[in-house]
Amino acid sequence: MNSFRSLSVNLLSYVLEIGYPSYEQEELEKKADYAEKMHNKVASIHKEAEERRAMVEARKGEEMLKAEAMAAKYRATGTVPKKLGFFGC
Repeated sequence: MNSFRSLSVNLLSYVLEIGYPSYEQEELEKKADYAEKMHNKVASIHKEAEERRAMVEARKGEEMLKAEAMAAKYRATGTVPKKLGFFGC
């Protein structure tokens, strides 16, 4: 994604160097701004997805700890659970 930013900066510096007419220069500046805006949008979407993945992973960890604690309790008391949640009996 860094290539977008470097491309837009290189394109803008090239335009300023060769001296395009103002309307073409404005168009290229808009294009560079739009490319940077899209880059930032994609980055924010990826960040949000990573945060969601982390939350799901944490929830799974908590569920595993809860299940292990219940299993340890049943093993310690020597009883069998009356209702098994995953069988739906």
